Amino acid sequence: MPVDTTMSARRSLRFASPGAVLADLDALESAHRAGRLRTTGNWDAGTNFRHLAIPIQRSMDGFEDSPVPLWRKVVGRLILRPIVLRVEAFKPGIRLDRRTEAFLWQPTDFDEGLNMLRAQLHRWIDGTPMTHPHPAFGPMTHEQWAAFHLKHGALHLGFLIPGH
Repeated sequence: MPVDTTMSARRSLRFASPGAVLADLDALESAHRAGRLRTTGNWDAGTNFRHLAIPIQRSMDGFEDSPVPLWRKVVGRLILRPIVLRVEAFKPGIRLDRRTEAFLWQPTDFDEGLNMLRAQLHRWIDGTPMTHPHPAFGPMTHEQWAAFHLKHGALHLGFLIPGH
């Protein structure tokens, strides 16, 4: 039975840079290695890491095979894009259509997902431009992508709790 993520306990995070995300990943990895990492959402840590890595990579390299229905593109560009770019933080509980969800959420081992996310964050830090259009929201500047990824990361990493 899926968890209602709108009701799940989670960390309230705000990231100012990809370096801050990397620092949080280090803390999550330490907790995982010590057997103290828990998740309060529907996906394990590796799956969350992969889910964050893919859009960062695609914002740099393109979204050619992203399955987004036409209706979602229209709603995304006209209604959701302005909201996503304006809000300070993303709220949990967004439901995607089955095709998009199957594409974005694939079970992934902790280390594989962590390595994927770190690699994309390092590309970002090293200056790879993020200028490809979002499959639902349309064209976005590098700065808009950066803000999107930082908010997206804060949402999903908030469901991973490093215990003491």
